[in-house]
Amino acid sequence: MGGKSARSGKLLHLCAAVLILVAAGGCPSSQKTVVARGETGGERTERAGKAAETAAAHLMRARALLARGDYEGARREDQRALNRSGKNPPADEALFHLGLVYAHPGNPARDFAKSLAILKRLVQEHPGSPWAEEGRAVLGILEENQRLQALLQQSKKVDLEIEEKKRERGGN
Repeated sequence: MGGKSARSGKLLHLCAAVLILVAAGGCPSSQKTVVARGETGGERTERAGKAAETAAAHLMRARALLARGDYEGARREDQRALNRSGKNPPADEALFHLGLVYAHPGNPARDFAKSLAILKRLVQEHPGSPWAEEGRAVLGILEENQRLQALLQQSKKVDLEIEEKKRERGGN
């Protein structure tokens, strides 16, 4: 009887050890992937952290460049931050800042259409982000500006037509 109990005790210990190894090591197929890429889970996390830090550093440089009036430099740094972060934060902030760079009144290469497209992308890809809420506000202003610009152009056209008709009547 003692042998049977010792064997079942060893079997229990063996099952517990296997369970611990499986829980600690994950499934073999994911281990093969990690080994094939030559990185561990911690290294992946560290790499993602460095990418986020780098994206944040690019955003800081973009803000400083915008403050100095270097719009092209700010645009490049925002784009680098966006490329480094993918669809993860701080991509939302990079999109918002990039939209501001394109809409900035001091930017000689100001492009409202690009600004609108970028801010719409921000709202679509990051709807719950605080940057998306600010993006919605700026979008509203830019869209209202577009509407007013169209009305102004239409008004100028009507003014020109009125002036032309006045000249025609005065010439008769």
